[in-house]
Amino acid sequence: MKNNPPTSSFSLDLSGVKPGETITVGRDEHCDIVLPDPDVSSEHLKIVVKEDGVFIRDMQSRHGVMVNHKTFSGLRRLNRNDVVSLPKHDFVIRLPENPCFCGCRLSLDRVSVQFGEKEILKNISMTVMPGEFVGVVGPSGCGKSTLIKVLTGAISATSGSVKLNGKAADNDTLRHRTGYLPQSVIVHDRLTPAESIDDARRLFASGIEADVDTLLEVVGLSGTAGRQLNATLSGGQQKRAGLAQELLFMPELLCLDEVTSGLDPQSERDLMLLFRGLSNQGKTLLCITHYPERLVLCDKLVVLMQGRLVFFGTPAETMKHFGIDSLENLYSRLNAYDSEFWLERYRPVPEDPVSSDDAGGVAVGRHGAWRQFPAFAARYFRIMFRSRAELIFNLLQGVLIGLLIGFCFGGRPDDAGAGELLSRDTKLVFSLVLAAIWTGTTASIREIVKERVLLGHEGRRGISSVSCFMAKMSVLLLPALICILIVGAIVKAWTGIQAGGVEIFGLLALTSAASVALGLLLSAWCSTQEKALSILPVVIIGLIMFSGGIQELKGSGAALARGGCYAYWAYEAARNTLDSEPVSAYEKPVVSGMHNKREKTPLCLWMLIGHCCIFVAGGVYGLRRITR
Repeated sequence: MKNNPPTSSFSLDLSGVKPGETITVGRDEHCDIVLPDPDVSSEHLKIVVKEDGVFIRDMQSRHGVMVNHKTFSGLRRLNRNDVVSLPKHDFVIRLPENPCFCGCRLSLDRVSVQFGEKEILKNISMTVMPGEFVGVVGPSGCGKSTLIKVLTGAISATSGSVKLNGKAADNDTLRHRTGYLPQSVIVHDRLTPAESIDDARRLFASGIEADVDTLLEVVGLSGTAGRQLNATLSGGQQKRAGLAQELLFMPELLCLDEVTSGLDPQSERDLMLLFRGLSNQGKTLLCITHYPERLVLCDKLVVLMQGRLVFFGTPAETMKHFGIDSLENLYSRLNAYDSEFWLERYRPVPEDPVSSDDAGGVAVGRHGAWRQFPAFAARYFRIMFRSRAELIFNLLQGVLIGLLIGFCFGGRPDDAGAGELLSRDTKLVFSLVLAAIWTGTTASIREIVKERVLLGHEGRRGISSVSCFMAKMSVLLLPALICILIVGAIVKAWTGIQAGGVEIFGLLALTSAASVALGLLLSAWCSTQEKALSILPVVIIGLIMFSGGIQELKGSGAALARGGCYAYWAYEAARNTLDSEPVSAYEKPVVSGMHNKREKTPLCLWMLIGHCCIFVAGGVYGLRRITR
């Protein structure tokens, strides 16, 4: 398409140009854009659109080409809103507009991070411009991940400052205006990409009306909106789903911490090209990667060594500075000398002052705790019903436990005396209490610890620990109650236990609730699933021993059980549901007034409720530690 601009300044819209196409600019009439000016060469410059970006090449023109008022030679990458200048002619590059692609100017001024006596980062100063794709490289332990944590507000710098668009940013501001994509998958594997985005919007993105299909199209997941992540999506596609969820919040800075690790070469290449494409359209990105062959996609490279910035510049400048002919040789060259050697050779070039006007980012409001609860509950119900194998196993567990208790005790004997029947029923209610404790704790022991990374990531957006914990507890309590109802029905029908049906089920339901809360408490305070599963048998054995159902407790043992063992009060309350006067399995029946039973039951129930509240409070605090 030929163009004869009427003015010396115009806009060049490349949003409809496909990869592989070339646009030439010059005085010759065969050029795509004709500028009839004697100072313009016959073929002055060429714009090449590739899969990994848009590039401009100076065709050895007489008066040269400037980008953003700086001269260059050879090939240079263009970003959105770059100004290309020829003699008497300026034009602004227009790439596809999208609110997801807003970028920022990032400035670090002598940023240092120190833990105890160890200095992880020391005097890091650099400036990243909007639309730049910056690779962060360096040997293991050089401070790459620490730098990313500072930029995303996860930790505070010991000294120095971080600025966005020239304005100092604290941790809350950084968490609000930056996106973070870690190496691990940050979306629930039982959800679809569309559901994960919608959940994030209902939980955290008040005031944002981003289109789900548009977000999925941006990250290359068109057509996968209804496909469950763990069913048909590859590892690379799951990372893309996490990226789409981050883009929902329209971050101005996107930090990528070894996102491509563990992917096959093709998936790794495609993901890096996706990041390059986001940067081409205005997003500011910092990416930690251990694939040197992909560093050529970056505009700049941050080279760290022993916590110090030993170089910051373009890939070409990096190769020249370190005396290498390929970026694949960068690490071996770095390790040949210590950081002091490289630091002495690095002389950063002072940068031109840039306007400090702060755009302020996109306003994203966090929903309150009461609005987060239904969103969390809906998510966990959806996940639970899609985990069919686990759900069926939990329900079958109730059938098996009921049958085992039935086989053990058998039918109610007709020739037994009142004392013998009462002792038998007391042992039966003890078995039912143990079943409620077991089904409740085993259903919840892994629920928080298995999502530890995901919950920590969501905590950046302001997760409500109370809403999350109570939503999990509400959802997990449903199968636990169904399970204990199945156990109680089988035991009642088989053994003929003489206990009030409504009373015993209400008591077992309360015991299940306390047990679910206990399991979540342990899950919130354990760092791995293995630790949680290891500590559970010890806790359950302790509950059994201090319940009073195996051995009558006296002295300090009884005092400890009354103060710290909810199984003791559950068992006491369960015995009071028997139609006859409650006695220990190791005592002879004692004839006494029924008023003792009526007076003791409310105390047992209140103690159970109190323990449940303590477990909830401890679990919420443990969850808060993860999310904060």
